[in-house]
Formats: sequence, structure tokens, C-alpha cells
Amino acid sequence: MAEEYQVADQLIALLEHVDAGHPLRIGEIRQQFGIGIAAARRYREFVGRHRNLVEEREGRGGKVWWKAPDKEAPPATLARAAALDFAVNALGELKGTQHYDELDATSNQARLSLSDGNQTKLDRVTRGFQVRTAGESLSPSREEHLGILMDAIEQRRPCHMRYQRADGVVRSYEVQPWGFILHHGRLLFVAGKTNDETCKLERRIFNVDGIYAIGIREGERFEVPAPRQVNYEEIFRHSFGVYCGWEEPPCKVHLRVRGPNSVLLRRRSIHHSQQMAPGDDEWWDLWLHVIPCPEFRSFVMGMIPDVQIVEPDSLREEVRGNISTWLSELRSLDDQ
Repeated sequence: MAEEYQVADQLIALLEHVDAGHPLRIGEIRQQFGIGIAAARRYREFVGRHRNLVEEREGRGGKVWWKAPDKEAPPATLARAAALDFAVNALGELKGTQHYDELDATSNQARLSLSDGNQTKLDRVTRGFQVRTAGESLSPSREEHLGILMDAIEQRRPCHMRYQRADGVVRSYEVQPWGFILHHGRLLFVAGKTNDETCKLERRIFNVDGIYAIGIREGERFEVPAPRQVNYEEIFRHSFGVYCGWEEPPCKVHLRVRGPNSVLLRRRSIHHSQQMAPGDDEWWDLWLHVIPCPEFRSFVMGMIPDVQIVEPDSLREEVRGNISTWLSELRSLDDQ
């Protein structure tokens, strides 16, 4: 016990030594405490874990360590405070997590450190920048679920989850949460899930709002996913809107559009594969290579009557069928 107290006193002495601005050398540690080189290195490693040390070369093969100066927080500027305020607004989907709380606190500190005049300017700047989301989440336990997922990702812990699919069916899943994606105003998380038939780990994408209940499985840890499994640029290459990871294959789509739709599509691309060219009269040709998911079909139908579906034939027939069904329902309402 006496020996343990002695070691503790020696380590405290070394911490005070570097805090006072003095260098740390292996030879001097050995000489000061009468210990071997291996013990001296362990002492130096201990100090390095508790202080930010900078290593320098000294003489022929010698090394010396200094405590790095503490970094002061950058002075608050109007631009920095505005940028933090923008980030708080833009990342509202993370509200309730400790990461969001830290960002919000940092934003408030930056605001309070400004002069009264600059705070007035900040209010004017931030009022001129608003983030409109698709809508507020209606999940009553969303913040709790987010916190559990954050812990699972940080600790590499698998989770047991009750989840409602897009078709309304609620199922149980065993998943390995890998990370979050804020995609088209929706907060999603990517996870690994073992296929019941092949017993292979597959990538799945879930909507945070679809979680009914989730809990961390203690005592287990999963391996960090391979880079290809979390290559989000490739994951969303053919997606459209919020239907990420849709299991239909992508296909070539050729549309003709006119009127305000053609103007908007020439102002801002809706997909990285988009190509446009002027066609006959007022029509513009639009080519895409996307997954024909429900949201894309709704997008096409929303342009009626200023859209023509050149290909694929399956999309044209499906839209025609949807229009026929809708007209029949309208007629039945008229007959009531």
C-alpha cells in the first residue's frame, strides 16, 4: 500500500512539473525517482494521457516533452455567432440530443459575448435566414429514441427495435446502428441487419420517426462497418426524395415538361443524373436515371397536364391507371 501511495505522489509531482512549464525527460524521471527505463516510460505515458504534451527532438536521439499551451476559444464575431445560429436552426432534427444541446449552448455563449450593437445586428441577420422543415415529428418518444441511438453508435452496441414500416406493419428488428443521415428534411439512420435467410449482414435504412421502442443490448459490441457499407454518396445515388434504399432497381426515365415546371427544373436540379434540352414548341425534354419509387411517381403526377411520359412504358401505364381510378372516384362522388 505504501508503494502505491509513493507512485501516486510521484505522478502528481510530474503533473505539477509540466503544469509549471518545465520539460519532461525520461532520463530525469529515472534519476529523480530512482526507477528503471520501463517504469519511467509508463510515467511519461501517464502524464501524456492527462496533459496535452508536445514532443521535440533534443540532441542526438534524445526526446523532450512539453505541455502544449491551452487553446483559447476564438473571439466571438458577428459572423461566427450567426453561423452557429444558422446551424442550430438547420439541425433542429437533432433536438433533444446532447450534441444539439452543446451546439445550442455554444450558440448562446457566442451571442452573449457580443456587444449590444452586434446582438441587434445578429437578430436582424438571423431573422433573414430561416429553415423550413417538412413538418414536425409526431413520434412522442423521439428524443428518447435519439438518445439511445446516439449511445449505441458511440459504444458500438446492437439494439432491439420495434419499428413501423412504410406499409404500416410493425415488426421487431435486431440492428447495429451505424450512423444518422439528414436527407430531404427527414432524419434517417443506417444500420446493419442480419438477413434471416442468408444469415448475412445487410445494410438497412430506417426512419427515426418510425421507431415504436428501442433498447441497447448490453454485453455485445459490433464491428465498425466497412467504408463501402457507409458510402452515403453511393447509397443515395439513385434515390429520389425520402425513399432512400428503395429495393427497386433504377431505370432510365424520359419526360417532356412545359410551363412553370420546365422553368423550375432549369433553375434547380432535382437529381444528379438530370439532363434537359429544348424540344418541340414549348416542351423541354428531361432525362433522369432514378428509382421509380412512390415519391417519384407523385412528383410526375403533380406536373399533370404539363408532362408527357416518353419512357419507361411501365411508368406511363401506372400513371394512366392511377388517373383512371381517381376519375372513377370523382364520378362516384358526383353521383352521391
